[in-house]
Amino acid sequence: MKYFRNKTPHSFFMRGVNCRLFIFAILSCFIFSACSNKNSPFGFPGTTFENYEIEFDSSVFKNIYAFQDSISNFAGNPKLVLGNYQDIETRILLRFMNLPVVKIIDDPTITLYLNNKHNPQEYQLKLATLKSHLFAQNEATWLKYDATSNWDTPGGDFDEPTILNYDFAENDTLNTFSFTIDKEIVQNWIDKPTESNFGIILFTENLSDSFIEFHSLETLARPTISINHIDADSVLQTEIRQVNQDTLIHDYKYADKMSAFPADRMSAFPADRMTTFPDLSISNIPPYSLYTQFEIDFEKEKDKFIANGVNSAEELKRINIVQAFIIYSVDEANSMTTNNRFNILVSIPHEYPFDINYAWIYPATTDSLHTNDFGNKEMRLNISYPMQQIISQNRPNNGILLLNSYHNMDYSHFALFGKEINNESLKPRLLLRYSVKIN
Repeated sequence: MKYFRNKTPHSFFMRGVNCRLFIFAILSCFIFSACSNKNSPFGFPGTTFENYEIEFDSSVFKNIYAFQDSISNFAGNPKLVLGNYQDIETRILLRFMNLPVVKIIDDPTITLYLNNKHNPQEYQLKLATLKSHLFAQNEATWLKYDATSNWDTPGGDFDEPTILNYDFAENDTLNTFSFTIDKEIVQNWIDKPTESNFGIILFTENLSDSFIEFHSLETLARPTISINHIDADSVLQTEIRQVNQDTLIHDYKYADKMSAFPADRMSAFPADRMTTFPDLSISNIPPYSLYTQFEIDFEKEKDKFIANGVNSAEELKRINIVQAFIIYSVDEANSMTTNNRFNILVSIPHEYPFDINYAWIYPATTDSLHTNDFGNKEMRLNISYPMQQIISQNRPNNGILLLNSYHNMDYSHFALFGKEINNESLKPRLLLRYSVKIN
């Protein structure tokens, strides 16, 4: 209390009361004036606003392209993904620690709990113990076992693997996957943890277009290890421990691995940033986001604006954006998602034509897809705040970054149609809802 020794409890109480009374008085004024004029969003008497809506076709878009974002570890990933999809391999790293100090009598059992499957089939799995390096579960990637240190061999450093054959299609109704591990390996983890327990790696070979998603330690259905031993009373005991560290790594590399998608979704690519996949896509693995630049020019859209309450370029700068959406039609045949939701963030980059650095982050959507009047699935991205900044010319029109916050989490991706497709109903659009002060 030394900083407040000259203040009595009563004086603090009275100061708090006076502040609250002042705030209440200000709020009362706003509420009163809002009630007196329902047409005004600010509630000032005598002010009237008219609301309008304009939908712009794809001609307002100058540039639309996908760009590769950072290949990194998805910290706190609720999924462990095992398989190979679109020629990208994923591997699982697990580490069990704090094991019971016992003499193991048979091979322990490791159990993983299934989350999702894509094209389940018979897998030739390989299980191996990691060596030499402790992986950091929120930092490890295909190239690095922590934020700064490389694996000796990309994809992990491990001993000779054991083959595990398992048919996920035949066991399609099961929600667990269990396998045994040599008891001598686990006994070494118990007896000499710092010398031998670097974890294990699980991966596949000769596999394509198939993957299995398991729950990670970030969920309630965490991987477990079951250990049998005989206690001091000669009674069989089973100890079950949950995993302490886990993560996935994938082998996607920039400008490699991917083949072209249909040409009718191709758009403008900066050659030094793009691969041939995906042309327009919001993707987790590989990590792709979108760059979009549009131009709303009063002279080009003059008739449309005059019919909707805006009579000059100066008036356009003063409109109040109520809602603004970029609308992309989804190419469902080339999309795949195991997520119920997607999470897109929007920002204005610092420079044009492209700068990966941006000024701020603003949520664009966490919604599911919409179905339009033509029966097409659409992704509607709310860009109201950056649109206001651009329309008002508070910020230069350097385009908009649509950043996917689930990068590197799983194989989910949304393929989107661009400007060049012949079907007009599938082209991107811009929806603007705004209000204009009329007196």
